[in-house]
Amino acid sequence: MDKLLYIFLTCCSIGINATTLYSELLSDYDTLMEFYNSGNNSRKDFIPKANVSVAMDVSVSVDLLALNDFNEVSGSIDLMIGLNLSWTDEIVQCNGYDVATAFNATAIGTPDALKSLLVPYGKIWSPNMVLLNAMDSATTIGGSIYKLRFDLTEALVTWNPKVHVYSSCTPDVTYYPFDRQTCSFTFLSWGNTASELLFKTDRSTLNLDSYSENGEWKVSNNAISVPTVNSQSQIEISITIDRRPLYFAFNIITPIMVLVILNGMVFWLPVESGERIGFSVTCFLSFVVLLNMIMDMMPKSSSPIAYICFYTVCMMVFSGLNTALVILQMRMFHKPETDEVPKCILSYIRFMKCQTCKRDRNKDKINLIKVEPSDVLERPQNRKKDVKIDESNVKKEEITITWQDAADELDKILFFTFLIGQMTFTILFLVPLFSI
Repeated sequence: MDKLLYIFLTCCSIGINATTLYSELLSDYDTLMEFYNSGNNSRKDFIPKANVSVAMDVSVSVDLLALNDFNEVSGSIDLMIGLNLSWTDEIVQCNGYDVATAFNATAIGTPDALKSLLVPYGKIWSPNMVLLNAMDSATTIGGSIYKLRFDLTEALVTWNPKVHVYSSCTPDVTYYPFDRQTCSFTFLSWGNTASELLFKTDRSTLNLDSYSENGEWKVSNNAISVPTVNSQSQIEISITIDRRPLYFAFNIITPIMVLVILNGMVFWLPVESGERIGFSVTCFLSFVVLLNMIMDMMPKSSSPIAYICFYTVCMMVFSGLNTALVILQMRMFHKPETDEVPKCILSYIRFMKCQTCKRDRNKDKINLIKVEPSDVLERPQNRKKDVKIDESNVKKEEITITWQDAADELDKILFFTFLIGQMTFTILFLVPLFSI
């Protein structure tokens, strides 16, 4: 019976204490609201500072939560951040009271849970935070879901709103798809000058502890500063992101490189096949399609233009020139044999053939000279003389050059010319990309 009585009294004591604590919490909240609505006039729009000649110091830190997207075409960045703001609210002193005696939570033995209040947004003063360079319009920070915590013992207010930043950002696609983008955006307390409100921070970078990685971009650098511009204290955030290029390298650069190789191979295609013009035109149209795909991913501005666009245009010009030369070469190949080949072309082809083919052919003919057994017994000077005569007879043979021979030689020249030219442009394109 005694045990039951003890349990009953204990429960009643706990219930009384809980009710008392809850009543004290409501009383502190009502007291705070009375300070802000003294004389039926709301003071939530005025900075709660007892000495108005000194600016309100607002401590700030920023958490980077997620990078949703960077759109280089529209020049915008989409990310989520968390603003951590804190300041000392002197509304109690403004009403002539002391924090140490104004609230019940300052009493000795008060639980920690009752030493602070969650105050709905808009009930007490908070900075009117605005994202200055928003993409569509100036974005106001805050809302009913982001409550303010008021410390009843120190009058310290902390506010941690989450912000969806959709801000403008000028893209630099010079080294696309190995590009690096730096975006900056500015927050300020709208309507307050630096003599009224001053942001301060003890950090130089963003907090990335809660950051969720992005599949296309990685954060390489970030910074935060609190300058004073045009008599207003601002929060400036800078973030540098690097593109992950593997996807774009496989889907854009690799097809271009394959087309570059195929583009010059048209000169190895036999003229008799009748597929040369069709092959070269197909390569040219493929470059046009790839260029359109790349331009759709680029901003509609002429400064700067991506190196990959310059490279694709150069390769497209090579392909167009390739097609024109194929047409001229086929016209040359099908000329009648009765048409005379120009002397300059004859000289070049004879020079090339003399250096390569004729020497081997003459050597074979000299080896075929029949030597009788009786010639072995003759004097050496006579045999040498006979051999010299035979060689001179062979050298007198004329090499017949046709338009088909000229077309074959032109194929070799054009192949190596296009090969060297395309390799040069490719190296000039790749070196800047891998040097960043």
